[in-house]
Amino acid sequence: MSRATPTATRAVTVGPLDVLHSRSRVTAAIGPVAVPEPDVVAARVRALIGSGPHTRFGLQPSSTTTRWIYDPRTTPEIVVADDPESAADLLVGTSFPAGDRRTRIVLAGDHILTDHNHGLGEVELTLRFHAVLLGVLDPTDPAVWRDTRRRCSGVGTA
Repeated sequence: MSRATPTATRAVTVGPLDVLHSRSRVTAAIGPVAVPEPDVVAARVRALIGSGPHTRFGLQPSSTTTRWIYDPRTTPEIVVADDPESAADLLVGTSFPAGDRRTRIVLAGDHILTDHNHGLGEVELTLRFHAVLLGVLDPTDPAVWRDTRRRCSGVGTA
């Protein structure tokens, strides 16, 4: 059964911890890996965001309300950079404006750096994001996101 791709913005309720975490960023660098071409990455990101707000991408984080806007037209910034010596060098040598809500992807030789709002998610979300970018996970497969659709806080199960 195929799902329709969302096309309209709408409000989505998130948890209080998402709001608290929305004041910080998650930045991660991986490599060496086989980095896809920027147009392939862009297509994978569009599929990820278009899969719905349960993926968390496409949400516009707020530090003042648990009602966040999901906009399927959201586009992360994709930057192509020089190949670093290591993933650590890429991580240390890259910075973005504080308080910016936009998700960013840096493709640098055989390394990838991602930077997203912490309110969207932590390690598990980052790992899935990287797997989608690399083509390991299909973001349109509902099974990939089944555990992200819960309606309760994860604090009690952490």
